[in-house]
Amino acid sequence: LIVQERSNSTATEIVELLKLAKEKGWKKVLALTNDYHIPRAQAFYDNLGALFTPEYDEATSKEVAELLSWAKEQGLVVVFQDAESILKLRSSHYATLIDESKQTEAYAGRIAAEAKGTNDLNEGRYKLRPLNK
Repeated sequence: LIVQERSNSTATEIVELLKLAKEKGWKKVLALTNDYHIPRAQAFYDNLGALFTPEYDEATSKEVAELLSWAKEQGLVVVFQDAESILKLRSSHYATLIDESKQTEAYAGRIAAEAKGTNDLNEGRYKLRPLNK
């Protein structure tokens, strides 16, 4: 288990994940996140090259392209796993808290926002803000 703390967004977290996989020579990676975030995290991974364009930052764009090429050549497998299922196995207390939180308005709002973000990513409408602006 490695905690990655250099990133500040899902997109940069995935870039850091790829860097770490390459550095360690991993063939399989499990990324732990919230259950509602898995579809958007997967969409970020699937669309990473289109997000990190030269307009975002030329050096980062090149680095991401190289990382994605390496991942494809190596047959890297990236799996997104929900933390909630693990916590539920750990404690019935966590299971109750998780189930109760899923009944809230805030959770419903988060689900809607995640779905919009996932759709925007998959349809090419999601854009990263350029670093130099």
